[in-house]
Amino acid sequence: MIKVKFYMFILFIPFLFLSLLLVGCEKSEQKKEEKVIKIGAILPLTGGAAEFGKYNLEATKLVIKSFQKNFDCKIELLIQDSKSLPKIGIKNYNNLMFSYNSIKIISCELSSVSKSLAPLIEADNQLLMAIAATPLLQKYKYVFRIYPTANVEAIAFEKYCLKLGKSLKNKKIVIFYINDEFGFSVAKTTEYRLNSSNISNIKLVPYGSSLREIKFLVPPYHNYDIFLIIGYGKLMGRIIKEIQVQSKKASIIIASPEANFKSVKSFLISDIFYIDIPSPPQVVSELYKSKLHREPNLVDLLIFDGLNIVLKVSYELIQNNIPINGRNLINKIRNREFNFYGRKVKVDSQGNLDYELELKKINIKE
Repeated sequence: MIKVKFYMFILFIPFLFLSLLLVGCEKSEQKKEEKVIKIGAILPLTGGAAEFGKYNLEATKLVIKSFQKNFDCKIELLIQDSKSLPKIGIKNYNNLMFSYNSIKIISCELSSVSKSLAPLIEADNQLLMAIAATPLLQKYKYVFRIYPTANVEAIAFEKYCLKLGKSLKNKKIVIFYINDEFGFSVAKTTEYRLNSSNISNIKLVPYGSSLREIKFLVPPYHNYDIFLIIGYGKLMGRIIKEIQVQSKKASIIIASPEANFKSVKSFLISDIFYIDIPSPPQVVSELYKSKLHREPNLVDLLIFDGLNIVLKVSYELIQNNIPINGRNLINKIRNREFNFYGRKVKVDSQGNLDYELELKKINIKE
């Protein structure tokens, strides 16, 4: 009986050794996988916001390349084109999850697409890094917003209306906004802020039809004192041009940050004001000039700040053997100040990059 047990034990040893070997390999594979940061980028590479998607992708690749040089970790970028549409964004998210279920970070641009993806991403315990203004994202726990919120933009519009318009008691203000989630949320929040400052002579006018039809929107407001323009792309450029052509008085024009792009500036016939995030330090500008051969724009700087934060926090989790997921990432991002190349940025308690927008001027002769 003892001999039988001994032989059985001898026969069992190879299986025991093989099991231990497999467990060891599995742990090794897990360790190896933990050092890979996988990012799914759902960007508007075509469609109405394609200009921003192009800059986003270029900046994303630049930040990833720079980060990998300084830190011992591998970063995989998996790209999908939302075509600037929420439905396509959802389809592409599902494609990413089917093919790469280990993705824990989703980079997204546009309020409408981000709003559609947020509940799916939260259910999957992932982090959504969003260039989006809509306040509707605030109800989701795992959103890291890298674009100024609707309220931040509204505060800036109110501040600079008061500064440039001086006494607004008898002034008339019209807010032209692109008719999507981004435009509507910023316009309504701005109206609320202005009403809180006892400014009530305000008109909200959506636009979003063809370039040809835009010229008919402006005439009813040609004698207004202040024009606030919220939008992006050729439609934004055309509405500003129509105001400059049709306005019968020396009106003040203040645009949202997206005004400082070629697609808008090509339409301008005179200088305008716009609100924007703080200008970068020289070292950041030089980085973009040397690698991308251009000055950094709004999207470049948002990605520079936001993605550096996400990668730094992901690396911290890896070093401490903490799983990378939405909950752990957002908990280490909130209420922190970060410093990259001398550029200091803060994240508030709700997971928003805490920018204070500045008033700048577009000089068409430059």
